Amino acid sequence: MTTDQFLFRDGYSIEEKIRRIPTSNISPETPEINCRLDKLDLSEGDLRRIGKNDFFEEAEEKFDTAEYRRFVSTLFDTYGTEGDKFNMQLFVSQETISYDELSRRSARYLDERIDDVFDSLAEPIVLTDTDTDTESIDLQFRTTARLEDINPDEKIPIQIIDTNSGKTVEQYGENYKIKAPARYRVESRVYSDTGLIAVSNYSKIADGLKSDIANTVAEMGRKGATSGVGETSLLDLNETELLFLLQEMEGEISGLGYTIEIAGVDTADYTGQHDEDIFDTELVRAADDAGQIRKVKFYVDHPRADADDERDVMLRIFDDGHLTTSKPVPAKLLDVIVYEIHTIRSYKEFLTPFVELVRSYAGEKFRGRSSTMLNSHVGDTNRAFDTLIETYFGSDETPTEELRLYKSMIANIGIKLCDEGIPKAEDVDGVDDISHFYEYDGKIEEFFRDYSIRVLDEPDINFDELSNHLDHLLNQSWESPADIIEYSIQQYDLTR
Repeated sequence: MTTDQFLFRDGYSIEEKIRRIPTSNISPETPEINCRLDKLDLSEGDLRRIGKNDFFEEAEEKFDTAEYRRFVSTLFDTYGTEGDKFNMQLFVSQETISYDELSRRSARYLDERIDDVFDSLAEPIVLTDTDTDTESIDLQFRTTARLEDINPDEKIPIQIIDTNSGKTVEQYGENYKIKAPARYRVESRVYSDTGLIAVSNYSKIADGLKSDIANTVAEMGRKGATSGVGETSLLDLNETELLFLLQEMEGEISGLGYTIEIAGVDTADYTGQHDEDIFDTELVRAADDAGQIRKVKFYVDHPRADADDERDVMLRIFDDGHLTTSKPVPAKLLDVIVYEIHTIRSYKEFLTPFVELVRSYAGEKFRGRSSTMLNSHVGDTNRAFDTLIETYFGSDETPTEELRLYKSMIANIGIKLCDEGIPKAEDVDGVDDISHFYEYDGKIEEFFRDYSIRVLDEPDINFDELSNHLDHLLNQSWESPADIIEYSIQQYDLTR
């Protein structure tokens, strides 16, 4: 279960440790158990028959308290699952966050109400904890932003209890009503070097409060005497960036969510099996033509898994920067995701989704004509580039989501060359003047010419020369999608 505590968890109770020890490890093959079977008065057969709870009840009965706690802790430290499921929302600060300033102010206002101090807050909030021992800064807040109605009756009255004696001193029945503050913890991890802020995204936390806390973090980390509400926005990830993240984290895709443009429907979700090519299904191909990916679900290795350990964690990454996990994980997995996103954002100029590039000029090209003609052009151009990428990379050797990623990257790199100047093949090391470049009814050339004329205001590009460079890029083996961008930036001196 997702809780309101992730970054500031301080250890585990014995009961929690037991719950987090996999049942599969309660076996004679577990050396920490096998060597204690005699003391537990259990045979290997007994151990295989009894359940996990019965085993620990037996151990608690046979061991003294200290030994029992050590035994459980040993099993947990070796086999247990640390961490918690997380549900976080990423924000982007529009202003520089100073690590030193944020650290200083968080220490100054620890255990204090801060809604009277910072302009970004409208509700009562206390800064209850802080951790500045790592590259990021963790903050924990307690808020009473919601008042819950408590409606008693004669059978279940409101009780006023003396905390010293524990006795009920007053009772109120059905003629009374109380509005009581519901206290919630909200956690935030601040990556000042990236400008990214992660804030708890649990269901009881209002969206406005999450934004207020992100803005407060930006305000607290502001240098100088400038005052006013901090400026942040939700992280925005397009479909190319989502697929890029999937590739960089070496994930196995299991589900997709689309924003689509079909009458009466605005979103659609698809789930596949482990190792299934989810893109190669009729429904997903239809959604592909009609919309954009807004969510990816994929499996990654659990951070504590050994090389031969098959534990997987499902990540759900949304286009608005909402992140969740399917299993308890250590906080370092959040760090990995955030820093991958930060790296991907540095390539933003090369990651505009392909269909978005086509639509950026197609509206003008087909102005006054039917939407059917426009959509047909988008679909035909999309398929032409699909075939281009598959021809060079091989559809059998390269996962579909990776082909889709390269498609957008090649289109963006080609556009960059059209905009910044297409060099002659002879002027660039390793580029050959080719006699034939793959074409699909002229759609590849048409795309670059249309985009150059209608978006870049460049009416006269040399497509033959451009095709030399596209062929050069497509004919190489890239270990990572990031490599083709880095190579192009260096090879052609392209701007980010």
